[in-house]
Amino acid sequence: MVKEVGQSHAIRNAVSFNDSHCERSEAVPKSTKRSPFFKLAAVRTSRDCFAALAMTKSLIILTFALLISNQAFSQDLEHLFDRFKKKPFKFTGDIAANQVFYASNGIDNRRSPYTYYLSGNLNVAFYGWNLPFNFSVSDQQTEYQTPPLQTFNRFGIAPYYKWVKLYAGYSNMVFSPYTFNGYTFLGGGAELTPGIFNFSAFYGRLHEAFEEDTANNIDPIYKRMAYGFKTGIKKDDLFVDLMFFKASDDSSSLQNAITNTEITPGENLVVGIKAGKTFMKTIKLEAEYASSAYTRDIRSAEQGGAPAFYSNLKGLFTPKASSQYYDAFKTALNYTGNGYGIGAGYERIDPGYQTMGAYYFNNDLENITMNANIAIFKQKMQIAFNVGVERNNLDKEKISIMKKTVAAVNVNYSPSAKWNLAASYSNFSSFTNIRSNFDIINQVDPLQPIDTLNFTQLTQSANANISYVIGDAGNNEKKQFLNLNLTSQLAANEQQGNPNAGSAFYNASMSYTLSLVPRDMSITAAFTTNYTEMPNAYNAMLGPMASVNRLFFEKTLRTSASLAWNQAYQNSSLSNTIINFRINTTYTYKKMHNFNLSLVTLYKTNKVPISSKLTEFTVTLGYSFSFATKDDRKKKSGGDEKVENGN
Repeated sequence: MVKEVGQSHAIRNAVSFNDSHCERSEAVPKSTKRSPFFKLAAVRTSRDCFAALAMTKSLIILTFALLISNQAFSQDLEHLFDRFKKKPFKFTGDIAANQVFYASNGIDNRRSPYTYYLSGNLNVAFYGWNLPFNFSVSDQQTEYQTPPLQTFNRFGIAPYYKWVKLYAGYSNMVFSPYTFNGYTFLGGGAELTPGIFNFSAFYGRLHEAFEEDTANNIDPIYKRMAYGFKTGIKKDDLFVDLMFFKASDDSSSLQNAITNTEITPGENLVVGIKAGKTFMKTIKLEAEYASSAYTRDIRSAEQGGAPAFYSNLKGLFTPKASSQYYDAFKTALNYTGNGYGIGAGYERIDPGYQTMGAYYFNNDLENITMNANIAIFKQKMQIAFNVGVERNNLDKEKISIMKKTVAAVNVNYSPSAKWNLAASYSNFSSFTNIRSNFDIINQVDPLQPIDTLNFTQLTQSANANISYVIGDAGNNEKKQFLNLNLTSQLAANEQQGNPNAGSAFYNASMSYTLSLVPRDMSITAAFTTNYTEMPNAYNAMLGPMASVNRLFFEKTLRTSASLAWNQAYQNSSLSNTIINFRINTTYTYKKMHNFNLSLVTLYKTNKVPISSKLTEFTVTLGYSFSFATKDDRKKKSGGDEKVENGN
C-alpha cells in the first residue's frame, strides 16, 4: 500500500513539472519573444514540451495499468513466489491392502473363500497444485452387481489449485437432483470457482456395454456417453445456477442380437435452473425447475410436435417418435427467528420424468410439506415438527391412486450435564384407490360408477433414548454411562373399511459402559431383545453382549473383543442359539504403518425345522501405509493421526 501511494505521488509530481515548464515558456516578456534566437528556442522548447507531455501521458496510462494489475494480481504473484521458496513436493494419502479368508462348516459357503482388496488415496502437492489420485482393485472384477453393471477396478485423479479443480479417470459430480446427480463417469471434467462465479463441466462414459447373458440372467446394456455443464453466480444472499446435461447410447456398441426387445438405445437432454434469495437475513426462498426430453429409442423415426424449445436445438436433440417431455419443479420457503423457525415446501414431478444422470429417480408425485422447530428452556429442549401430503397419478391415467400423509416430531432434552433424553415419532399413512381392469372393460352404463377397492396402510414408529452419567460428570479419570433405547413400529392395514391384522416390531436395549481413562480401557455390557408379531405368528430374540477395548504401548496397539449370546424363539419355541465372537487388533508403527487383524466366529445351533449345527469363520488381514512429508509428520501430535494435506 505504501509503495502504491509513493507511485501516485511520483505521477503527480511529473505532471506538475511538465505543466509548469510549458507554462513558464509562455511567461517570457514580449520583447524577448520577438528575438529570432528565442523563436528557434521556443519551437524546440514547445516540441520538447509536447513530447514530454505525450511521454507523461503514456507514463500515466502505463503506470495506472501497472497499478491495476498490481492490485489484481500482486498478492497471487507474491504467494506464488513464496511457494517456490518451499519444498516443491508434498505427499499425503494412504494405500491399503486387505485379504479376507472365509470358511464354513455345516452349510455351503456364503462367500468366496479368499478375496483381496487394494485401494489407495494419494495427494501430490506441487507448488500449490494438488493432485489427488484414488484407485481400487479387487479380484471381484465385474461382480459389483449394482445396476447398471460396473467394473469394480477403478482409477481416478482430481488435481486442484485454489479455484481450479480438474477430474480425470473415474469421477462423479453433482449438478442437481433432476439433472446430473453423482453418477460415476469415466472421462474428464473441471470445476472453476473464481470469486462469485462458478462453472463446472464434464465429458465421459456413464457405463460400458455389456452383452446379454441369459444363463446368468443379465440384461444387455448399451454403451452410454454423456456431457454437461453447470454455471452460475453466488454472492452474499443470492445464487443462480443454470444446468445442462446430455446423454446418449451407442446403438452399435452391442455385437450380439438381444432377445429383450424392451431394452433400446436411448437419448436424454435435461436443462434446469436453480435460484435462491435470502431476505432480511431471516427469510430464505429457493426454487428449482428442470425439463427433460427423453427418447426411448433413437432408432425410431423423426417426428415433429416437440415443444418449441427442443425443436430449435439443432444438433443437440432430434425429436423422435419415441421422444417424451417432462417437467419437475421444487420450491421451499423458510423463516428463521430467534430460537425458532418455520417453513413450507412444494414439489411436483411429472409422471415418467427421468434423467440418465441419476441412478434412481421417483416421479409422478406431488408433495406439500410444512416444518417448524423451536428451542425452549434456555436452549435445553429442541422440538422439530414435519408434516406432509403426497399423491400420485397426476395425469389420471393409472388405475390406482395413492395418497400419503407423513407426520413426524423430534424432541431432544438435556436438563443437565448428566442427563440426555431424545424421542421421535412418525405417522406414515397411505391411501390407495384401485380400479379393476375388468370393471373398466366390462362397463356397460357410462353413468354407473365403477366399483373400486380402497386400501389404507398405516405405519407408526416411535423411538426413545435415555442416557445418564453415573457419578461426577466432570471426572476425567473414571466415567460411567447408562443408556436405554426403546423402538417400536406398528403397521396396520384396512381394506374396504375392514381392518386387517398388521404387524408390530419392538426392540429394547440397555447398556452400561465403564471408561478408565488412565488405563486407556473401556468395558461395555448390554442386553438386547426384540419382538416381532405377525398374523398367527411371532418371533423373539434376546441375549447379552459384552465387549472390552484396550490400548497398549503408548496407544500404538488397539485391541477389542466382544462376545454375544442370543436365543431366537418362534411361537414360544426355541428355534436356534447363536454365539458370535469377534476380535479386532490394530497396530500403528511410526504413525505411517498400520496393521490390522480381524477374526469373526459364528456358531449357530438350529432346533427347527430340523436339528443342525453350523460354524463360520471370517479372518481379515490388512495393511495400510500413510504418505506424509517430514514436515507433516512433525506436525502430528499425540493421538492425532490426521495428516495435513498441504492446502
